[in-house]
Amino acid sequence: PGMDAVVKQNSTFLQHSLAQMDGFSRTAMSLFYLDDMAKPLDDDGIRPTALVDTASLPTSEAQCMSDGSSVFLIDLAATDASRARIPCRAGFHAPKGTKTRPVLGVGPGRGIILEEGHQYAAVVTSRVKTKDGVGLGASTDWAQATTGDRRNPLGSLYGAAYDKVKTALGGALLGTDKIVGMTVFTTNKMGQEL
Repeated sequence: PGMDAVVKQNSTFLQHSLAQMDGFSRTAMSLFYLDDMAKPLDDDGIRPTALVDTASLPTSEAQCMSDGSSVFLIDLAATDASRARIPCRAGFHAPKGTKTRPVLGVGPGRGIILEEGHQYAAVVTSRVKTKDGVGLGASTDWAQATTGDRRNPLGSLYGAAYDKVKTALGGALLGTDKIVGMTVFTTNKMGQEL
C-alpha cells in the first residue's frame, strides 16, 4: 500500500532515512499487520486487525524451530536446508488506548545476532490462530504470487524466496497448513564501521 498508508504523516522523511540504510537490523523483529477479512471496513476505510491468540505462537526458541511451529525464521542463504531454520521468537503487541495498529512480530531468538549482509525470511503460517480460533489466511495477492501466476509484481518479488522457504520447511507444513505471509530482508553491514 505504500509507506504513507502506514505512516500517516511525514512518510517521505522516514522513506529517506530508510533509504540511507544498507540493510535490516540483525536483532529486530519483522512486523506483520494482520487484517481481519471477516469484519467490515471501519469508518476510515481500514480493515480491522485480526487479534492473535498468543497460545498459538511458539513459547521458546526451540519450539520456533520445530516442525509444529506457527512462525519461522529462515536463513535463505543456507546451502543445507536442514540448517536453514533459525531459533526465533514471536509476540503479538496490541496497545490499548491508542490508534496504533496491533502487530505480530517474528525475530531472532534472544542472544542471536544474524549474519551481516545475509538474506532471511520471517514466515507466518495458518497455524497462527485468532482469538476466535480461526487460522490466519493469505491475501488473494499472496496466494496468487506463491501458488499461481508469478508474473505479477508480488510473485517476482517473493517467488524464489518462497520456494527456498518451502524447501527449508520440508515436512513442517502438512495438510491444510500454509504459509500465509512472509517478509524477506537482507541484514545490514554496519560491523565495518565499528
